[in-house]
Amino acid sequence: MSATLKFWLPAGLVWLLVAAGGLYAYTLRSHEVIAPNSANLGEIPTGSGSWSGSDMRFDPRIYQVLSADTTLMRHYENPSTVGDYWMFVAYFRSQRTGAQIHSPKNCLPGGGWNIIGREAVQLPYDGHTVRVNRFLISRGGERQVVYYWFMTRAGIIDDEYALKLDLVRNALLRRPTDAAFVRLSCLVGPGGVEATDRRTVEFMRLLSPDLRRALPFPVKEAF
Repeated sequence: MSATLKFWLPAGLVWLLVAAGGLYAYTLRSHEVIAPNSANLGEIPTGSGSWSGSDMRFDPRIYQVLSADTTLMRHYENPSTVGDYWMFVAYFRSQRTGAQIHSPKNCLPGGGWNIIGREAVQLPYDGHTVRVNRFLISRGGERQVVYYWFMTRAGIIDDEYALKLDLVRNALLRRPTDAAFVRLSCLVGPGGVEATDRRTVEFMRLLSPDLRRALPFPVKEAF
């Protein structure tokens, strides 16, 4: 291979990446469609079955970085069940530049948590079964299980790269690019992670009908 060709191949790759990035940004700007109906997190009641919830707030600086249009942070407890839950929901009317969803893969280590296990699990969602992410995390002597997923007009997504692909696809197909992020977290209690999974299944059977009414997205796997 000539020296000239060796020089131009990396340069051409750089220009290709720049062009792809420009096309991505142009697609989001020029094909953006505003959703006719948006999330109404106020429809999620503070109580569900024997669970009672209380609303909480993060530090204001976190909301500035997040740039979500509306959020809900709630602590659920049940006197007859071991293990409380913390639920966080963030809704974005448009995934424009600067207001795209932050992944727990980045946020959790930034908060001092170590991700010591990750896999996909099945959870009930208002009569359906959907695939979501489950992280096992630790900090100091504390261990937590974190379940999270994304929701768009295409359905439920459990992969960050698929979320980016779905964003471009929705923009090209003239669909709204709004999205939501849902996260459940709880301490690992007696019985370990498997027992926590079983408790979470029962908790989601109660909570998910309220989530479906509050979030304007289809309950199906997008990919």
